[in-house]
Amino acid sequence: MIGLLCFWASISLSQAVPLQLTQQGRILDSSGAALSGVHDVTFNVYDDLSAGTLLWTETIATTFSNGYYAAVLGSDTASNPLDSDTLGQYPIYLELQLGSNAPMSPRHAIHSAPYAQMAKTTESLDGGSANATEVSISGYPVIDSGGNWVGQPIIADWNNLTSIPSYITDGDDNTQLTETEVETYVSNDGISLHEDTTLNGEVILTEGSTLEPEWLNIKSRPHGLDDGDDDTQLSSSEVVAHVEASSVNLASGSQVAGQEIVATPSGCTNGQVLLYDLSNASWSCGDDSDSTLTAAEVQAMVESVAGLALQSGATVNGSDILTEASTLDPSNIDASNATAADVLTYDGSTVGWGTVAGGGCSLSDTVIASPVRLIMDCGSNKIVVEGSTLEAASLADSGPYTQGFYCAIMSDSTLTCWGNDSNGQVSDMPSGTFTSVSLGYEHACGLNTSGALECWGNDDYNQVSNTPSGTFTQLAVGQHFGCALDASGQVDCWGEDGYGQSSNEPASTFQSVAVAGDFACGLNTSGGIECWGSNSYNIVSNVPSGTFTQLEVGRAAVCAINSSGSVECWGNASDGGTAPSGTYSSLSKGFYSFCGVETGGAVNCWGADWYGQISELPSGSYTSVSITDASTCAMDSAGAIICWGYDSYSNGYPKTGTFSEIQSTANSVCGIHSSGVVICWGTSSNGQTSPP
Repeated sequence: MIGLLCFWASISLSQAVPLQLTQQGRILDSSGAALSGVHDVTFNVYDDLSAGTLLWTETIATTFSNGYYAAVLGSDTASNPLDSDTLGQYPIYLELQLGSNAPMSPRHAIHSAPYAQMAKTTESLDGGSANATEVSISGYPVIDSGGNWVGQPIIADWNNLTSIPSYITDGDDNTQLTETEVETYVSNDGISLHEDTTLNGEVILTEGSTLEPEWLNIKSRPHGLDDGDDDTQLSSSEVVAHVEASSVNLASGSQVAGQEIVATPSGCTNGQVLLYDLSNASWSCGDDSDSTLTAAEVQAMVESVAGLALQSGATVNGSDILTEASTLDPSNIDASNATAADVLTYDGSTVGWGTVAGGGCSLSDTVIASPVRLIMDCGSNKIVVEGSTLEAASLADSGPYTQGFYCAIMSDSTLTCWGNDSNGQVSDMPSGTFTSVSLGYEHACGLNTSGALECWGNDDYNQVSNTPSGTFTQLAVGQHFGCALDASGQVDCWGEDGYGQSSNEPASTFQSVAVAGDFACGLNTSGGIECWGSNSYNIVSNVPSGTFTQLEVGRAAVCAINSSGSVECWGNASDGGTAPSGTYSSLSKGFYSFCGVETGGAVNCWGADWYGQISELPSGSYTSVSITDASTCAMDSAGAIICWGYDSYSNGYPKTGTFSEIQSTANSVCGIHSSGVVICWGTSSNGQTSPP
């Protein structure tokens, strides 16, 4: 419900005064709060207090300050005038309507101001006009009610005129110039004649005229032009036609494009070649005495080529040539000097049969994935059986929002994705090469090697179709929206925008950005933290001051490492919003918790602890931590992994082997094995633990 207080400033209906109204008032809502900002207000003029006929209407974008406003009605005098025909229908009433709300009631009567009442008797018409039905001066009628002049007749008298030009008062009434006078005027100065001016009936030519004379009107024509032949210039095609019509005997020394023309020497026989004689600078016929290559010449030519592409099926001494892609038949390997359990060994110079430390190769007790991927222990070496033929270079940045799928950048910079494909987040992955990838709930985005953004998968919030253009250096994707930094450090966000998380980005420049479900935070170039989007748990309004080196965001909490190495957290305390003591080298985010690696290598976690994922911390020294919804895994400096918490999310992790990287989703973990193969464990309802 809207409340209205009105203040009026009315005007006279005289046409000498602008036909506009200034209307002022104050509007409060049903709770008594005053309106502010700009709102559309519709002003309606009726001829009745409650019903009647709409006489005039206008909608004005009106500025409110503490509920107060002022509007000028009838400003559009050309298209929507508030004229005297409307204002003269007294009484009239004004009705207000705010935006799409119902019209306000009651209507307010429009009254004239005191000076408008006084204007009924016209005292001065300066700057205005009056519509009088009868005009009289000192009681004598001048104009009657029909607009006719009825006053005394006006008689002009030459002596009553003032400011008469002297050339009229000299008594000369001859205004016709003589021919001599005209010639004098014209020859005295240049004149600009009209373009249609003629001379003796002919149009006058100027410097800008285009002449189209008749041939016979041209005088002193050369005699050679009167023979009727007006084609004295040969075209290029005509010259070529003349030359090609018959043989041309060119003079000695003729050239083509600056080079001497070589003619066929006389006395040449079949099979001979041209020979050049330097002594007399001429060509002659001769025999080719070197037309066959020797074996040595062929070998020298082949060996001089950096790489020779042979046709498929090329042989050496009748046997097919093997390549890197060839499949070896084990029966063709010479095993005459081998004994049982021997393997091929290489000592740095020779390949042969023998044993290795540990008694050869044995099958590891770890089943890596399905389809089966096994590790063979061969002394200090580990051999992956049925492993990927392409090594992974890095895993996509994922988090607890990611549901049942992973992506990795391979060693050739191409993408591989697997797992949940309900919205094309696997099958629609783009081709090309990439430098980084970040996973959302059921969509993903990547920075290709040109710095452009490419997104695919779920598009419920335009998080795929509304990807910004340009080149970017860093990318972070949350549940249904993402943000990226361009080369200047400006942040650009897109996707879900229910809390302004995609439209209210700050104007600062940033060195990194982190994205959650409905808010985002960035570490600006001064080391300060700025957040935008949802302010649940005061995440946006309670950002700590100071300088920081790392920032991580969870579901409803944020933690950061300050310049002294301490951790500062804010937001929901039960989701990790309470900071631990100590100094830290790195942080990891979870949906309901955070973990950090202390400067001495110990792991510390805080937040939700439903399955011991916070309290059952391992001893030892670690370099990185990855968190699911209810379990945690850590990797030490040697690449070994240990997990704890909810077994369904962490059990089955490799007890042996070394890794270079681990990443978690809501309920599973993936790592890059030292062999380059991606190994995953945890819940696999969508196949996310079975990478290709």
